[in-house]
Amino acid sequence: MPANRLLVSRRYWFQRVALSLAGTTGLLARRQTLGTTPLVAVQDFAQYPSVLTPNADFFVRNHFAQPSIDVTSWTLRVEGAVKHPRTFCYGDLKSLKHRVLTAALECAGNGVGDGAVSCAVWSGPMLSELLRGCGLEATARYVRFVAADRGTQPDFKEEVPYARSIAIDEAMGSETLLALQMNRAPLPPENGFPIRLLRAGFYGMDSVKWLERIEVLNGPDNSFFTTHRYLRDTNATTAGKNNRVGPIQIKSIIVQPVEAAAVRGPTIDIGGYAWAGREQISRVEVTMDRGKSWQRSQLLTDSLPFGWVPWRFLWERAQPGVQSIAVRAFGESKGVQPSTRNIARLDKYELNYYHQVSFKVMA
Repeated sequence: MPANRLLVSRRYWFQRVALSLAGTTGLLARRQTLGTTPLVAVQDFAQYPSVLTPNADFFVRNHFAQPSIDVTSWTLRVEGAVKHPRTFCYGDLKSLKHRVLTAALECAGNGVGDGAVSCAVWSGPMLSELLRGCGLEATARYVRFVAADRGTQPDFKEEVPYARSIAIDEAMGSETLLALQMNRAPLPPENGFPIRLLRAGFYGMDSVKWLERIEVLNGPDNSFFTTHRYLRDTNATTAGKNNRVGPIQIKSIIVQPVEAAAVRGPTIDIGGYAWAGREQISRVEVTMDRGKSWQRSQLLTDSLPFGWVPWRFLWERAQPGVQSIAVRAFGESKGVQPSTRNIARLDKYELNYYHQVSFKVMA
């Protein structure tokens, strides 16, 4: 590629990234709906290399029908193993000091290369401040978050609300927010308005939407979505021990070119995203020869904990015909994306093996 063409191309991508960080991408947001009852929608990465996903394009994974909430009468109740149970209205929570945090959310069942992952700037009061204000009892061990949506499940016919719990020390962490805003705007209804939990660095099932009750527990939670869903199923001898799906695993994806695309050569612009939950991404590599050699890509922004980083690689002198590329990511603490799925895993959670795309290079 001529030097002047490469300079213009790099300048173009960095300008787009800078605009996305400023929240002024001006790009058309699109979201692909996969189901309506309940609502399931994924983003199609049309904004690459935008760091922030527009609210209208953020993925949605509901368990039941979306609740209709009147914010003028809505309240959030904190109860259980606290000395001073309290009820908060929306205005009470808005008046509290907010923390701002950029974090990617990913559905625990998101497939390799699929769009059930997005990144946004979140803001709201820290959960720890509410719990301290209510006075935690010395016996407090877990915190359960109960949502306004409810329904039945195929293997459990009784109606249940969506609810998840986390340990008390995790609830008191600085990365756990009660998010009222998403990308500097009130939460969209499908993403949890008026308030949702934001548990940065963990799969999305823990970031409970449409919160209406926070229960501090003296012992482990036995509610349905804690004991029957989002559990690792394995044929290993350790099955049943610490089998709860939790922190986001290191992962990278290719968003351009897309599978089965026809692209003009000989220089191919390859790009995508990488993330690792609470860990930072140190590098992203691509292979064009099925793993015989790997080439380091360019990270288009600094990698920060909780968020994702867009990456780019220019493949020069690509030969005409059907080609295949794969990507892998490395974390700062020497974590690495696995090449294949752990054969001991029987469930469909935490899918993070190499993403591979095949496409046709046109002469």
